[in-house]
Amino acid sequence: MDNLSYIFVSVFIFIMMWKSNTLGKKFGVMSFPDKTRKFHKNSVPQVGGIVFFFSLVLITFLNYSNIFALLENFTGPKNINKVFFILSFLMLFVLGFLDDRQNLNAKNKLIILIFIGYVLFTSIPSYQLSYFKFSFMKNIDLLNYGIFVSIFFFVLLINMMNMFDGINLQTTSYFFILWVYIVSYSVLDLILAVNLIFLILFFYFNYKNRIFLGDCGVYMLTFFSFIYLLRIYNDEKLVTIDELLILFLLPCIDCCRVIFIRILRKKNPLLGDREHFHHLLLKKYNYAVTLFIILFVSVVPIILYKILDLGLIISIIIFFQFYILGMMPKKYSNFFLWKKN
Repeated sequence: MDNLSYIFVSVFIFIMMWKSNTLGKKFGVMSFPDKTRKFHKNSVPQVGGIVFFFSLVLITFLNYSNIFALLENFTGPKNINKVFFILSFLMLFVLGFLDDRQNLNAKNKLIILIFIGYVLFTSIPSYQLSYFKFSFMKNIDLLNYGIFVSIFFFVLLINMMNMFDGINLQTTSYFFILWVYIVSYSVLDLILAVNLIFLILFFYFNYKNRIFLGDCGVYMLTFFSFIYLLRIYNDEKLVTIDELLILFLLPCIDCCRVIFIRILRKKNPLLGDREHFHHLLLKKYNYAVTLFIILFVSVVPIILYKILDLGLIISIIIFFQFYILGMMPKKYSNFFLWKKN
């Protein structure tokens, strides 16, 4: 795509975000404060997924040949695979959109996500996980269960990132980290470029509390993150399962901890609450400090593992030191020397 097209897409995304309140009201996807889970002062349009979706539609019209080439790179030459791939993407968009509008039943969403995962991996058989590749032991062949394992991780990642979406800039920053990681292994293609443009512009409007990603936005960004990470995992001999675990360590650990707590309290593990890492931090620190700690704890493990080459165990141990410190009562965690305003 030429520079003029990049500028055109950037302006389009900017205008859509600038008019996000109008979009939110038109599509009925406003997030209203309820003083139980949502504490923002005013209603905020959660139209991030809608903006991202229409940005991809625009890119397709502007540069159909490149998009078609990328699609064929994902699915192979069979047209039926392309149809299934597009169908899975559209179903995920509709699911996220309806969830933002109506707050769908958690069990029904899980069933639909599993079905979408099946359609997706039917369309991209070459992207299915065929083995677990570790840095510290022999590979484990998944035999004929690759599609089921792939669907499991797809559904897990979507739910994990959706649960991680809690405060302004948190999830957006994490996705930006993911895309920087992906770009380090990939050629900057059209979809990667649109993702980065979208995230950079979204930073500003989300910081101003004028737009939320919503479930739809998280679903869309996770969809492409997962596809590209699978391609890296299958193509790059040096990328292992433990490296991807390190990459998602914070949302993974926090998701597992929260679900375990909900089960202990005999609550539905799929229903939201205010027990996440960012909620605990906000009880002790202001927003800026909370966001800094989250980003710090997010980035440190992959730096320790990938750049400093300290290994899986040491990286996880150091991560847990910061994670546990963040959850401790304020009088024990004043190591940071920050106070809530």
